[in-house]
Amino acid sequence: ELIERSEVVVAGVDGGGLDDLFGLSVMGRDKETREWLSWSRVWCHSGVLVRRKSLTGELRDFEKSGDLTIYDHLGDDIDEIVATICKLDASGKLAEKDAIGMDPIGVGSVVDALAAAGIGDDRIVAVSQGYKLQGAIKTVERKLADGTLIHPAQPIMDWCVGNAKIEMRGNAAMITKQASGTGKIDPLMALFCAATVMGANPVAAAKKSPRVYVF
Repeated sequence: ELIERSEVVVAGVDGGGLDDLFGLSVMGRDKETREWLSWSRVWCHSGVLVRRKSLTGELRDFEKSGDLTIYDHLGDDIDEIVATICKLDASGKLAEKDAIGMDPIGVGSVVDALAAAGIGDDRIVAVSQGYKLQGAIKTVERKLADGTLIHPAQPIMDWCVGNAKIEMRGNAAMITKQASGTGKIDPLMALFCAATVMGANPVAAAKKSPRVYVF
């Protein structure tokens, strides 16, 4: 539905070590209303259930709701993230340039997999974290408040927003993984990365001939 309603789509990716979640946020701009449409997906290595036993019940619930995939084999998360981005690309609506925003730390394997799938560096943006993310945070806050950011009310995103902690540095309000402690916020950070690239008013690439992606 997001692809169908949008004139252009972008993505945000955020992940970390094997005890973190890997978040993908897809964001589209409605071709009629220009509202932002958001959808998120999260991956979790089964080892997190061992190392973070206090989170096991919540993560299993999110798995049942269909918003979280718990995987055993390393690389399965990357394959599914790249396959989703390739689906956006095949639609012809993935932004022509600067389409995928990422925290530059810990995403080297995603960049390599995207390159192997034919999505080059010119479509990837390193999104600075810390106080430089303040613009995206404020934009998301305002667009949620005025109803111009539409989302599917995913419980896992409610949980991540609840885990996020605001840290003030001078006049800058920051949300960081460090400030949030053991609370998982990776898909929320992916949302901010997507909002950063959507805020640059991207243009869709020309529609391409269908391609088959094999992983």
